Amino acid sequence: NISSMQVGKSDRKGMNIMVLTIDHDISDDVLARVLAVEGIFDAKLVNFDAI
Repeated sequence: NISSMQVGKSDRKGMNIMVLTIDHDISDDVLARVLAVEGIFDAKLVNFDAI
């Protein structure tokens, strides 16, 4: 489930950012499927529980 979503504009023309807070980690397969979506240039999983 998505807990929250933040979006913002980048200084680079035509580039924006979206940050999703999710309830559980996603698998490498799901991350690969996200990266395969047209218009998505990068995606990273960041786990703050590990800090």
